[in-house]
Amino acid sequence: LMAAASPSSENIAVKTCDYQVQASKDWKGEELDDLSFQKGDLIFVQKEDGAGWASGILKDGTSGWFPLDCTSLVHDTAVADVGTNTGATALDVFIQEAKKKPVTHLNVEKLKASKKNVSLDNFLASKPMKEQSLDSGVYKSEETIDELEAAQKRLAKAQKKRKTERAEILIENLRKNWKPANPQQLTEDQFDKLVIEIVNEIPLSKQKYHFSSYDDVFSGSALLQNLKSHAHQVSPSWQSGVTVDEAKNLAQSLLDRNVIVDVADPGRKKFRTKSLYQLTSQQTDYSVLNFDKIYASSEQIDPVKLSIELVGEMIELMKQYLPNFEKLRKSKQLRAFGLRLAALQQTSLSGLSNDELKVFYVNIHNTMIMYAHAKLSPPLSPTDKRIIYDNCSVYLNQRRLSIQDLETECTKFASKQNPLVYFSLSECTKSTPAVFIFSVGNYNMTELFATRHFLNRTLVVDASNYEIVFPKLFQRIVKDLGFKNEELVEFVQPYCAREQREEIDKMKQVGPIEVKFQPNDFELATCLKKLLLFPQDDWV
Repeated sequence: LMAAASPSSENIAVKTCDYQVQASKDWKGEELDDLSFQKGDLIFVQKEDGAGWASGILKDGTSGWFPLDCTSLVHDTAVADVGTNTGATALDVFIQEAKKKPVTHLNVEKLKASKKNVSLDNFLASKPMKEQSLDSGVYKSEETIDELEAAQKRLAKAQKKRKTERAEILIENLRKNWKPANPQQLTEDQFDKLVIEIVNEIPLSKQKYHFSSYDDVFSGSALLQNLKSHAHQVSPSWQSGVTVDEAKNLAQSLLDRNVIVDVADPGRKKFRTKSLYQLTSQQTDYSVLNFDKIYASSEQIDPVKLSIELVGEMIELMKQYLPNFEKLRKSKQLRAFGLRLAALQQTSLSGLSNDELKVFYVNIHNTMIMYAHAKLSPPLSPTDKRIIYDNCSVYLNQRRLSIQDLETECTKFASKQNPLVYFSLSECTKSTPAVFIFSVGNYNMTELFATRHFLNRTLVVDASNYEIVFPKLFQRIVKDLGFKNEELVEFVQPYCAREQREEIDKMKQVGPIEVKFQPNDFELATCLKKLLLFPQDDWV
């Protein structure tokens, strides 16, 4: 999924060219149709795509696409040889070129006879501009359409690379215990209020910057105006308003803390009034999900307590808005929750017991699953699920962990003797367990209930055919822990409802029970709306 602030497709326009550039550095292409070259190579440019790329050919006949910012323009007139071959100065060459052009003499008499004092407005009014458009029957060729699509892909790839680099820089800084400056001495709650109540309310529009247009952005000057007008809502010290300098310092803090991003140059660190910005929370590409802001507080954080609070808050959001994901995605509550997730950046898991680690990882896994569904979209296939699991991540304990990594941390607590942790992990679908809130004190009781609840909802005991149809999750358990079919039957029987236990006993007396597995069902589980249990008296 691309971020909303990607340049509009109208900026992509492949056109033919005829000029020469010289490579200012080595560049190695990544695609089959890319042109690789070394510093100093001369390239004859044949096409440009409007997205910063050009198609050209080297002297040896090799051709392909390359980024123009790796090259510099070569002048094709005698000026390029000044002081080398001709010995002439640049002025000499200019005069020589000018002499070659025919001289056009002004008709002085005609000028005198014309009106001398005609204003510019009157002149323009007498020469109205006419809008012209191509005939409706004129269509782009198939070759041109392919070139436009290729140009859009190159632009998207370049933007994704810049965003990835930005995330890596933030992670490296956080690992070095860097904290953004907080000259206004705002608490995290005050800063979040500034973002939700003021920055989020800035009208978004489509705007142009450096020959590219961007959707759903705001200018730096619009941000300053909103901060000056409404900052008094955040801090008592600003009741009389904020100065221009104070507003600029606030805007710089928003940029430093990754709340806003320069859409034309995500790596730019200095706030500029003429730049175009977007809230990080508005971007909908797969990324580090708790980087909607950089956490600045130095307060100690209890990771287990934080995990319990986060999963509880996300459950309430899901219950409030489901099944309307679009409304949830646009809600202030979800954006505020994204800012809350930033606290995970400060968590340290050293010194936690195994029980505390298990509670933390299970709660955070389930939280991030729900948040990814809400911010992006629920997966509809195994491929969708794999993309989300591998590409959506969270930064905590000085590590960047994908959702797949979080699941792996959870399943480390499973064994053949006690595999119940698998029934604590939810994907919010009918094929997986429901979401529960776990704490150290209630973990075993809640895990047992989650297991029975899941089996009662999904396990099919078919006595007429002497078979048990297990949910898809059990194939994962078989693979990870080495269960055999008969061992699966022995394992689930104590957790089944009484009627199912009795049916299984009868089937055992007849002979072997056939084991089957259900296919994955990616439909959202109704238990998200009605059956979620959370013992609030045991949250902390």
